[in-house]
Amino acid sequence: MTWQMWKWVLLVATLLGLVAVACSHRVEYPIDRVVFQLFQGGGYGIPNRAADMVPQVTLWGDGRVVFTAADSIIREGRLGRAAVDRLVNASALLFDLEEHYMAFDGTDAGYTFFTVETATGRRSVSVYGMSLDKPWPGERERATLQKLRFLYKTVVALLPHRVPVMPADEVVVIVTPARDDISVAQDWPAHLTGYLKGKDAEESVRLVGLGPAKPFRMDGKVQYVTVKPVLPILYLPWREWPQGGLPRHPAATAYNAPGQPYRFTGTVQLDVASWYRKAMADDGWKLVKEQGYDLQVWVRQKYSSDPIVLLHFQSDHFKMQLLSVDLNGIPSYPDALIGGCEGQSCKLVKGDTMGQAEAWFREYMGYLGWTEKSENLYERDVSTRSDGKRDFYEVRLEFRTVDGNTAVTQHPAFVQQWIRPPVPPPVACGSSTKDPGGVEQRYECID
Repeated sequence: MTWQMWKWVLLVATLLGLVAVACSHRVEYPIDRVVFQLFQGGGYGIPNRAADMVPQVTLWGDGRVVFTAADSIIREGRLGRAAVDRLVNASALLFDLEEHYMAFDGTDAGYTFFTVETATGRRSVSVYGMSLDKPWPGERERATLQKLRFLYKTVVALLPHRVPVMPADEVVVIVTPARDDISVAQDWPAHLTGYLKGKDAEESVRLVGLGPAKPFRMDGKVQYVTVKPVLPILYLPWREWPQGGLPRHPAATAYNAPGQPYRFTGTVQLDVASWYRKAMADDGWKLVKEQGYDLQVWVRQKYSSDPIVLLHFQSDHFKMQLLSVDLNGIPSYPDALIGGCEGQSCKLVKGDTMGQAEAWFREYMGYLGWTEKSENLYERDVSTRSDGKRDFYEVRLEFRTVDGNTAVTQHPAFVQQWIRPPVPPPVACGSSTKDPGGVEQRYECID
């Protein structure tokens, strides 16, 4: 056998060995679900492109991939099995990383989320302030972030070219004001707004595409119209809010449709609700309200930022509603607006009467341990100290009607009360004190 032939034999053997190693280390993943997602968002600026509102890359196990192309258009193509294997295998490094990193300590820099789902589970890693192209000067955790940047470049290299716009049949049409001096040649159909499915969704994509916002005329005014496709969001529920995160049912995945529903298959509403009843309690949450298998209300006062969590269950999905609690321990009324009424702590509740707002606060303040001493006057966190002082928080809620809406103003206070006379400290022999009249009193010890 010639040397040339030996070189070919060695080359083939090497290639077969590499294939065998690759096969032995292949990461198993579901074919019918999303197996990888890259999502970068937040920071300064108001998004006016569909690409700013959805994940940059979403890959299913069967090779379907939805991504933002270089022209800022959301497109859809397919990857071969080998490319999916390579991407999932590369993403398996996420299981060896921490859940959250900070590139630097700035503000409003945005987050980057890398998520992979394999046969062993789902793993998300978030990075605050990360640049996907190159490191920032003084970047923290550079070695780890370089691994993630390499993963990003691997993903980009595998994306297909010259593929069509994503054929979306479920979208959200977002309308924002534009300057009236912008030239507009076309009116936008009034019925094509909000959450759309089927033919209406397809028509909205045909009119504006899945890219930058475009101006149209609506009701005599110029408006920007953006069409956002509905896609799964794998990193939710986020581990940073509330602190430590909320449990996720293994069959459920969040979607960016209105209300952020968690859709599930292969199970039923009763089982999902029962699963959450145990999982939330195991995480230290307290169930304060339950309506069959339709609603659960949970509270936890482990961290100052802990919200009230409402779980709304339906036949094929559920929604997580988080009501934030301010530093005074007062819950935020759903969809209340800051401003619109006088007063620094005034919030405007649109559409609800004073009676409805008062009843809501009475119920949800009670869940957080507040006691209503008199009408709309609440007390909380009573503690008795060794010196006889009683510490508690007190808040008076003021309700009034403003232009047919209800304005709510908070008047909080921290109160200390004496509930028993303080115990005088022991006195030493030969010491003296003065009584309230200023007369010196001397203490002598008698054997």
